[in-house]
Amino acid sequence: MAGHISPSLANLTLGHLDLAQDCDKAVRFYIPIETASTAVYVHLGGSYVTPDPFPYGELIGVLRFVAPDPFLNLSRGAIVDWIDTVDFTSTDSVDAINRIRTTCNLELCWSLEWEGNPDLAGIGVSSSG
Repeated sequence: MAGHISPSLANLTLGHLDLAQDCDKAVRFYIPIETASTAVYVHLGGSYVTPDPFPYGELIGVLRFVAPDPFLNLSRGAIVDWIDTVDFTSTDSVDAINRIRTTCNLELCWSLEWEGNPDLAGIGVSSSG
């Protein structure tokens, strides 16, 4: 159960934030949501899912980078309370999350931890590009 929401977060939605300002941190939040096994959040391109456990730490890192005011001065608990009130199915939340995928393609690819087939992803292919 979420506690009292900080007044500085009362009217703030995920859509107000450009999570893709820091792609390195944003993809750490995005990948667990995109790859979780139980569908929960529906969006235009498919469905988002709730990973277990939810990547609170990764999202808090993104929030504190993209919006130091107010997130940098709030406790992790206060931020978690706010995250628990976010409607991830709303259009502005879906758009904010989709911007990570569309803006951070390179970081997303690097973070997938796929070693690949050496014939497709080896040093020869990398250097010939």
